[in-house]
Amino acid sequence: MATGSVVKATRASWAAEKDVSQLCLLSVCASSFLRSLLRAGPAMPKNALVTLRYGPYRSCGVVEHRTFRLEGMQAVLKGDGHQVVLQQIPDWNDVQLIVNGETVFQCNINDLDFGGDGKLDPLCQEAREAVLKAY
Repeated sequence: MATGSVVKATRASWAAEKDVSQLCLLSVCASSFLRSLLRAGPAMPKNALVTLRYGPYRSCGVVEHRTFRLEGMQAVLKGDGHQVVLQQIPDWNDVQLIVNGETVFQCNINDLDFGGDGKLDPLCQEAREAVLKAY
């Protein structure tokens, strides 16, 4: 008789421990998910309008507005689903990304890789992250 009640008590204890461990696991998962949301913040929606303003730069002794160094940045932004509008500005060697009327990224156009898809260019990745955090 005594062993039967001990077995029942042990089974009840195991069930309670199992419930507690499942609750702990659930709370750990939920808290890590909430922390990741708070850390990342709201993301920029797809199909956002991004204005890419660029100035002229010197190449082969000639100063002109050229888009060859912007191809990677355009590819990265369009790959995320954003609409990119190019706009020429008079400031030499300058690149600016404007989202919702606010400049979210700025760099020297000569620091961007020539041509390419932008996946290996760290400035293109930095610009992509700036646009995603713009909202």
